[in-house]
Amino acid sequence: MKARHRGARKSVILGTVIVGLTIVGGVPPATADGDPSAEDLARFRTRYQTALGDLWNGNPMEAIEPLYQLFMDGGCQKHKCEMRLAQAYRYLGEVHEAYRWAVSAVERAERKGLSGAEEYNELGICLFEKAKLEAFITAAVTVEELVQRWMPEISGAENQERAATLQKQAQTELLAAIEATDGITVEEYRKIGEAARKDPALSDRLQKMFLEKKSK
Repeated sequence: MKARHRGARKSVILGTVIVGLTIVGGVPPATADGDPSAEDLARFRTRYQTALGDLWNGNPMEAIEPLYQLFMDGGCQKHKCEMRLAQAYRYLGEVHEAYRWAVSAVERAERKGLSGAEEYNELGICLFEKAKLEAFITAAVTVEELVQRWMPEISGAENQERAATLQKQAQTELLAAIEATDGITVEEYRKIGEAARKDPALSDRLQKMFLEKKSK
């Protein structure tokens, strides 16, 4: 890896593909993706609006149960229900639960071919507090160091089979390094990287933090 090149370094920071070593994580939500019919949407609209009223009027606890029932019954588009549940839990200060629903909303929206912009925004609010970004950068610095150590050996492998074996070993070490970083999980690392690819402002912020961390 030519770590001096800005593009190569940025690929490390974004955390999704690192010189062919793909950071993976996450599991698909267990619920189905089917949207409710027009009749269902009409029938459930009052319940949904009432739940939103509770949410926006400072009663998130009152909104959670009806939103969850609507989600289970197909009473709203599932990715929208998930996003509202994420907001409700975030208002209650239950960040882990909020993050879980926000991740599911983003993944479902993407599987449906939607932009997921609103869902990504909610995920960002749940996930990208300063401490989380700092943990991401700490992990990214370690990842870069490991990539620099592994790449000469992988590039110099005598054949493709040996290179694949080395890549697998390197991938295992990269994932272990991220998992060993305080304040972040592999799934969170991957999600921040994905969001940075779609958000130039976040990407620039991470780039600046990364360079500052490296200069210390």
